[in-house]
Amino acid sequence: DLSRIRERDERYWDEWRTLPKAFLPFETARRLFAMRQGSATSVRFEGEDRAALAAALREALPPADFGLVPVPVRRQGLEASRGATDFGTYFLYFSWFLLVSAFVLLGLLYRLGIERRLSQVGLLLACGWTPRLVARVLLLEAAVVAAVGIAAGAVGGWGYASVMIGLLSGVWEGAVAGTLPASGASGAALRVFVTPASVALGAVGGFAIALSAAWWTTRGLVRRSPRALLTGSSPEEDADRVRLGTARGPAGRAASRLAVLALLVAAALLGTAVLDLVPDTGGFFGAGGALLAAALFFAWGRLRRAAKSARFEAAPSAGSAGTPVVRGLRGLAFRAAAFRPGRSLAAMALIAFAAFTLVAVESFRKSPDPARLPPGAGGFVALTETTFGIPWNPEDPEGRGALNLPADLGGFAIRPLRVAGDEDASCLNLYRPARPRVVGIPRGLAEENRFPFAAHLGDTPAEIENPWRLLWSERTSEAPVPVIGDQNSMTYVLKWPVGEEREFSIGKGGAPVRLRLVGTLWDSVLAGELLMTEEDLLARLPARDGYRLFLVDREEPPGSAEELAAAESAAARLLEEALGDFGAVATPTRARLDEFHRVENTYLSTFQALGGFGLLLGVFGLGAVLFRAADERRQEWALLAASGYRRRDFLALGFWENALLLVSGLLSGTAAALLAILPVLGQREGGGSLGLLAFLLLGVLGLGLLAGALAARVAANRPILASLRAE
Repeated sequence: DLSRIRERDERYWDEWRTLPKAFLPFETARRLFAMRQGSATSVRFEGEDRAALAAALREALPPADFGLVPVPVRRQGLEASRGATDFGTYFLYFSWFLLVSAFVLLGLLYRLGIERRLSQVGLLLACGWTPRLVARVLLLEAAVVAAVGIAAGAVGGWGYASVMIGLLSGVWEGAVAGTLPASGASGAALRVFVTPASVALGAVGGFAIALSAAWWTTRGLVRRSPRALLTGSSPEEDADRVRLGTARGPAGRAASRLAVLALLVAAALLGTAVLDLVPDTGGFFGAGGALLAAALFFAWGRLRRAAKSARFEAAPSAGSAGTPVVRGLRGLAFRAAAFRPGRSLAAMALIAFAAFTLVAVESFRKSPDPARLPPGAGGFVALTETTFGIPWNPEDPEGRGALNLPADLGGFAIRPLRVAGDEDASCLNLYRPARPRVVGIPRGLAEENRFPFAAHLGDTPAEIENPWRLLWSERTSEAPVPVIGDQNSMTYVLKWPVGEEREFSIGKGGAPVRLRLVGTLWDSVLAGELLMTEEDLLARLPARDGYRLFLVDREEPPGSAEELAAAESAAARLLEEALGDFGAVATPTRARLDEFHRVENTYLSTFQALGGFGLLLGVFGLGAVLFRAADERRQEWALLAASGYRRRDFLALGFWENALLLVSGLLSGTAAALLAILPVLGQREGGGSLGLLAFLLLGVLGLGLLAGALAARVAANRPILASLRAE
């Protein structure tokens, strides 16, 4: 009976008036404790059926209307603990250069060891051993060595994972947004977790790769005649002596035709990208990849044709018409590189791919200009978030008065936005968001089109001109609500492609709401939020009272770095002082973007560090190629030594042969990468550290040349007579 409640309430107020003066005056207390729902803080029922009363209250006052929603905390926690970032998969991607380089190096070294024992294999076959038995013995030897390596690799893998996690808590803490404690501290969010299954899987994979390399080496070796093996010559040498100058011509011409075709594909992709027929990323990267393929095809054809050179002259002279002539030590080194064109091309391709990746990755490092706002800031100098909703609009004079804001904001303009949801969906959140934050975009802000788009579903001229209009497209009430998000957040955190529909439990009372991603912003300060119309947010989602996100704009853009810094400081101070009672935290938009960029740049540094390590292994693999080539040509070098060539001539041969392959690979990969990143270089000033990149490439060049010199020195020190006996 509400009348009885009112009478009892008035009686309580009468008693309040009779309290001593030490208490608050009645009107003051009533004004302090009053809410929009009334001045009563509790209601007492007497003589009522508790069950019926509870049922009536639940029906009249659903808890969901007040934000009281049961949440399966454990289930959501387990789902979120899987994380938005799969670091294991990422580090596997980053380490693929290591895997490829290690596999190539393993095959080269094993083949080198077997070919140095050709006479032993020939002796076993001459004594009556069957080829299958010899192959089995060689594979058993490889299995023993592989087992020892796997045992060491299991310990090394645990150490490698520990180092990676330690770097994520230290040097690479930007990859986890700096939210982890120092390595080894208790309660760290990331720690090494090794299971017997993962160790066994790695061991089986490594063992299979090792035995595959051994089988590939021995499969054709044991089928040769004992006499041929006793001479110590490899199968390729005999085959080269037979087909030299005959079968390599057509292959060289085919490689040249493929090179021309790859160049045409590169030109076509480049033209379509310039004419905006395809996205710049796909067009330019495709053109760069086609250019790299053309360079490798051209090198393949050139090496195949060089293998047909029939004469060598120490000094320039007039050769016979149509006969290739190799002149000088550099010409002889090029001829030596063509002795095994497939092996030389593999070493060159490995260096070229690594250089392409390193240059392309470094170009995407984001280094904003300190004198101007990044495009992703949308022209806003600061962003302020409040803990509590603010019912007053600071764009209105009445709202500014209620918030104690000055009538003249000193050249600033404030754009308030409503917010629903409570989980950040940006790269700053390690965990997978189940209730992403949603921001309501007013029509006026959308019409200004201040943020650059990465992709959208617009097909009409109006939507292409301003993709924000997709949010206001005509649709039925049952249709999913269109939203826009940041490209990186949608790709790497929510893994949500443009055009796909998803359902989130973010509606009123935790009801599921179906959303459709219709566009993504490029490098936006609003990363981590889903953007929908303000009308849809108020109608579908339980937005807290008032506004919680404020974008501060400056009417006159700053002209220098000092003016921009001063504007950011003034904008942050303006709202933090006025909205301090609402838990306001102001952040310059550049600082906000720097937080996102720190994560991206750290991943790039991780990729570069591991890719550079793989490149170094590729250089050592190149050294192994050169060592094998020098070992195979030991009779040739012994004959040259007997003819008067000196030791420094052999060192020069090794140097020029290595320099040819190494420099060709670096130049091919770098040139193709520069073409691929051409639009990026035009959009972003100071993208990456050119000095660091040059230092890395020059370091690889120096180490590669040193490896070639060491291989040539070892080959030059071989005894002449022992090498000539097999010639």
